Amino acid sequence: MTKKTLPTYNNLEEKSKLFRIEYINTEKEFDVFFDTHTISNGIYRGINSSQYKIYTSLQRSIITNDLQSVNYNDYIEKVIQHKNLKKYFENFKIPLSKLSILSYIQHYGGPSPLLDFTYNIKNALYFAVENLPDKHEEKNNINDFFSVFYINQDDIELLDISRVFESLKKQKELGKNLFSEYDDYSDDMLVSHIDKMLDINTLDVFLIDNNLNFTDVYNTYNNIRIISQEGLFINNSHNTKPLEETLRVFFQVATQYQVSPWDDIDTPQAEKINAEYEEQLKINRKYQERLKSNIITSFEINKSLASYIKDKININKEDIYPNSEDIIKNIFKEITK
Repeated sequence: MTKKTLPTYNNLEEKSKLFRIEYINTEKEFDVFFDTHTISNGIYRGINSSQYKIYTSLQRSIITNDLQSVNYNDYIEKVIQHKNLKKYFENFKIPLSKLSILSYIQHYGGPSPLLDFTYNIKNALYFAVENLPDKHEEKNNINDFFSVFYINQDDIELLDISRVFESLKKQKELGKNLFSEYDDYSDDMLVSHIDKMLDINTLDVFLIDNNLNFTDVYNTYNNIRIISQEGLFINNSHNTKPLEETLRVFFQVATQYQVSPWDDIDTPQAEKINAEYEEQLKINRKYQERLKSNIITSFEINKSLASYIKDKININKEDIYPNSEDIIKNIFKEITK
């Protein structure tokens, strides 16, 4: 089967329609950027070419293999049923939920709808420059730059679904209390219910913050790499739209008035419910306007700075991609010198 080419940006003017663009061409400009973002509250993602759109690994598989879609619920179920993987999750008391499984898949090379971001600007820069040569030949076009994407703390709230996770956590606790005494009760049944409720209560794009205490619902800190990378995820479930495009449209459904049985009821309770709904619609529409204004800043950094940046961040491959076996072997070598 012939693979299709993944769409890319032809130039930075085209890219600027979906991002806030800032250019960094000199060491001095980079130092100002680096010092500012070392102490900034936000999340980052680095890539080694400014041409690339923010596709998930699942989207890349769908587009390049010309697939209509992928039912990753079936995919997840097969992972869960693999005897060794299931034992791994159960023995380490990691919930066999969709998000836990997707995190594991993501860090072991499997296609997933998750996008890696990090709280640490150094880590994002490492991912962007790790494979760039120290010397760059100018091309006078988009190929002269790599990108570091940034979403600031204020705009992260637009993707936050911690209230959904809090509700799922309470549902799981309630379910255990109500049904754990029954003979046919199993944690798997409860996890399946939680996954269904997650699908019902979320849209295409949402943030999965690994630092929040929802380990009863999901645990994405389930491998050493995500810990070392100070990582978190943004989910993008759309089949083909990259994040920068999906962000502008995924929330539109929440801004549209939905007919309700309460509309035809003339009671104080109905009046209160309808008023609260109208107020929420106003809030949702303000959110949508913010999302349409491009919440991702793309720092376009000249590739000629790659060597300078590598020295500046001073990160080794082992720091980002730790291997547990190598760590133990090296520790033993140190004590036997």
